[in-house]
Amino acid sequence: MGLFNLFKKSEPYNDPVFGLVDLDPAGFWMGQVEFQGQDVQVLIPGDKSNPSPAARELFQELTSRFIDIRPGITEILFEQYSNYRENTDPEDDPDFPLLDSQEEIWKHTTLDAVNITDSVRQEFELSYSMDWHEDHSFDIQISQWQVECIALNG
Repeated sequence: MGLFNLFKKSEPYNDPVFGLVDLDPAGFWMGQVEFQGQDVQVLIPGDKSNPSPAARELFQELTSRFIDIRPGITEILFEQYSNYRENTDPEDDPDFPLLDSQEEIWKHTTLDAVNITDSVRQEFELSYSMDWHEDHSFDIQISQWQVECIALNG
């Protein structure tokens, strides 16, 4: 094996679940996939030849179990929104939405990415953007089908 083979870019892989994915320099497979009716970026662990079968299974389980974790996601996103609302002066930001219920958060939220971090321990992140907060994404960390925490990214 020559020195230049270390830097050779991997060929795209046509995965049966994720479609066409590319291996990034960190060793994760990246692609676009439909999830909950929208196209989202997906980041999947695997080896140099293809995404992990366990990651495929976890993603497929997520598509069917999302309805079960959605209330916890709604709660934590609305909590984040409420914190911003308390510190936002309507005169300074007249476009900031005034929501009355947790479910209204979904009118202002977009799922941008699904990151399978550890398929064996059933850990993943869902990265959301908010139309009222364009500077950051909100990464919700989920483990064993429980919403663990939210992290600001960006």
